[in-house]
Amino acid sequence: MLCIILLAGGPLLAAPSPHIYIGGREVPCTPSPAVIDGQVYVPVSFHYEGLSVLVRTEDGKVVLRGMGEAEARVPFVMHQGMIYYPIVPACTGIRLGARWVEKTQKLYIAPRIDSIRPEVFDRMLTLRITAGYPVTPKVSVVSDPWRLLIEVPNAQLFTESTTIPIGQGEITRIRAAQYSYEPPMVRIVVDVEGRPQYRVLSGLETTQIRLRMGVPEAPTPEACTLLDQLLDSPDSEGAAWEVVGVQVEPVDEKSTRIVVRTTAPVDGSVHPLSSPPRLALDIPNTTLRAPQPDVPPETPLVQGVRLGQFTERISRVVVDLAEEVEYTLSKGADPGTLVLILRSALGLEPVRGIQGLKVMLDPGHGGSLHGTTGLSGRREQDINLDVALRLYKMLEQAKARPMMTRFGDDTVSLHARPAMANAKGAHIFISIHANSNGRPNSARGIETYYGHDRSYRLARTLHQQLVKELGAPDRRVRKRPGLVVTRETKMPSVLLEIGYMNHREEDRLLGLPEYRQRVAKAIFNGIVKYMGGEAALDSRNAGSPQAEESEVGAIELTVSLAGEEQH
Repeated sequence: MLCIILLAGGPLLAAPSPHIYIGGREVPCTPSPAVIDGQVYVPVSFHYEGLSVLVRTEDGKVVLRGMGEAEARVPFVMHQGMIYYPIVPACTGIRLGARWVEKTQKLYIAPRIDSIRPEVFDRMLTLRITAGYPVTPKVSVVSDPWRLLIEVPNAQLFTESTTIPIGQGEITRIRAAQYSYEPPMVRIVVDVEGRPQYRVLSGLETTQIRLRMGVPEAPTPEACTLLDQLLDSPDSEGAAWEVVGVQVEPVDEKSTRIVVRTTAPVDGSVHPLSSPPRLALDIPNTTLRAPQPDVPPETPLVQGVRLGQFTERISRVVVDLAEEVEYTLSKGADPGTLVLILRSALGLEPVRGIQGLKVMLDPGHGGSLHGTTGLSGRREQDINLDVALRLYKMLEQAKARPMMTRFGDDTVSLHARPAMANAKGAHIFISIHANSNGRPNSARGIETYYGHDRSYRLARTLHQQLVKELGAPDRRVRKRPGLVVTRETKMPSVLLEIGYMNHREEDRLLGLPEYRQRVAKAIFNGIVKYMGGEAALDSRNAGSPQAEESEVGAIELTVSLAGEEQH
């Protein structure tokens, strides 16, 4: 159930709108941000300028994805008719620093310095500074007294200040503090008892700042030369090469190429990830220096591409997918390139129009898994099966390859249904249901659900065709990730609610064989349209299953299955 908190907009309008700064520069926010119960809220349309942040709504939450796999899920409220969410906890979850100064009504956002880790061995200090987003440190030596100064502009420290005692090799301590917020600046100071020497081991712009430093045992040229040699010794931990560019290139309507450029030939590995579907390309022994890539409009299969320093030695390219894909990774013709080719899973077994299309039809409920009962006493599971059988016959006549999760009043578990579709290599999955709510005659019409973004076009096409051909009220296409049958399928999949059985008129219509034939015809025409066709099937020539009508008595409503969401 989606819970939305409604807030009165009147009192909030009188207060001045907060100003938001990213990297020291004020950024626009339209509509304006608002302060609600002491927290700053921004509209879901707010753009994090210069930062790799994806924002979407999912299952009653606002979901933000940052660099690498950083993710935040925060509740939202409705403010002045729009979705708003609390930006400070959202930033915290994706490794951004966010500081709200109520007195000045300013909110400062910048990449967060997450940790400072020193290691001392044989009079040398290795310092590791981890940030949530790429930063560019500035290192210098300061005298009177001697100290090493590391300034990190456009960053926020995980705390206001901290001190780390060292007490070895003439290195006294490390101090870190938020030097300023406007502009944002973190200062890290290494206090020493002599003139320090250092080497920066990390790249110019990085999420993993690494440097090595020390103080000569004596203020002599020989001691300084010896320390230089130690500082220049091979870096066994650091990445040898750099990722310098990522390019996204549409190939055709069903494939996309992603080219990764590095400073030397490297290997990579691809890891499929789910919820939501994405691919992670890991490139070992590299440091990330590439800017965030642009994704051309209408790029097939790809919603976005994000870059991150996954570990100190592994750069990661995350590809957010619009649908299930097949992929190949190879080395490019140019030295120092990796080429990731994405192809639509639907294109693995080529189909031309509807001929050869494998469609898994899922009549909802059945057997002991009871659905709802109409006002007339008809069972939903019987209505679902009848419509599916009619649609099956139409698909057969069109030389498609229909399949069914059940052909009779059989008990088929929720998880078995998507498993059957996956095992048989279905191109699309359609689950057919009839609706009900707690108040008779209060709602009617068509609702369509989908779980993954790859399924949206199928859901929209079938939904529009049903509304158009049946003349039924449009109750919208809705994303519902919790539905098992659409969540666990690997192909585009939808759950159709073809009418309300506790609405007197729709219950009457669903009881008519000719109306169920129109429902099946509308779904069929939607499939044809989804596959690029335009011709509509005449229901008078579509054919029907042998059994036209199934009248049964009323049964008790049962709508819970081991905590799984269903219809």
